[in-house]
Amino acid sequence: MPAKKAPVGAKPTKTASAPKTAIEALITAQNCCHQLYKSKSAHKHKYADLKDVFDACQSAFRVNNFAIYHISGQDDYGPYVDTVLHHITGEKFETRIYLVIGKNDMQAVGSAITYSRRYGLLQLAALAPEDDDGEATKGSDMPYGSNPNTSTQPPKPRAFSVRSNF
Repeated sequence: MPAKKAPVGAKPTKTASAPKTAIEALITAQNCCHQLYKSKSAHKHKYADLKDVFDACQSAFRVNNFAIYHISGQDDYGPYVDTVLHHITGEKFETRIYLVIGKNDMQAVGSAITYSRRYGLLQLAALAPEDDDGEATKGSDMPYGSNPNTSTQPPKPRAFSVRSNF
């Protein structure tokens, strides 16, 4: 059945919702990200690579008017990679991860940059890879402190800093 045509001279109806604030768009995008699975293996460990992370969240961010990009740099603390979610409103959500480079060669630099990009995006998307080998559930049904490898007291809070452009 063909779609109905609007009468000549009729005003178009607005079907799109009102623009969202950046924080509303971020919440919506995070809720629309796909489940992320650890699909790659290296050194007897499973992990989600950078492509897996992008595949899980990139369309959710694009639909909610975010650009995703990374900026490399160096400051007094060392080399870093910033991951930025830049919303159409101009607001940004950012995280900075400092590089730990094991060897003095380009392979190590590239590896550290990829690692930082992956973890920066995981952080901003609020994604945690699903541990599909069952390791994540070990001991999860025990009350806090009943595991002999943990303290009976909750851990003391640690100081940390948060960067914001608001």
